[in-house]
Amino acid sequence: MHLDIIQFIADIKDFSYILINVDTPYMPKDFPESYPVGKDIDILIVPEEYEQIKNKTELLIANYPFYDCKVIEDTLGYRLRFEKKNKLHFQIHIITTFKGLPLIFLRKSIQERRLVNGYYVPLRKYELIYRLLKYRVGHKKWHKKYVQMNAQYASILLLKTLKLYDFFKEIRNAC
Repeated sequence: MHLDIIQFIADIKDFSYILINVDTPYMPKDFPESYPVGKDIDILIVPEEYEQIKNKTELLIANYPFYDCKVIEDTLGYRLRFEKKNKLHFQIHIITTFKGLPLIFLRKSIQERRLVNGYYVPLRKYELIYRLLKYRVGHKKWHKKYVQMNAQYASILLLKTLKLYDFFKEIRNAC
């Protein structure tokens, strides 16, 4: 059974959120109409809306009784996993913090969001920072490629303020 991600996004449209890491090789071009089975979406939110968005997310459980739904709460936020026979079908990851970034940065990136295909994403200068940090810990090639292909959107001041400028230059110039 297909999850209705379009409806979920419509349900949270009035909240302060952004989807990050959507532009990846595994994400279908027609997302959210379709979604990558076995993967997740990362939704960055402001902390004061955490309980409300968590409650909205938990309402999905009743709509999909044929999945084993697992809720995981930790210091980063909340994950709702839809599983079938102990295999991940899809996960919604609600994030209130991002390691290495101050809360003011998260708020600014959400405040200056842009609407794409019916959902909000950060401006490229902010997405570039998220990808840079994701690459630093996970070394996934698509994060590196995103940084390299979108280097022209980088805010040098922002990178220097966050002490990421040297790492950015290293990634930008790498083969």
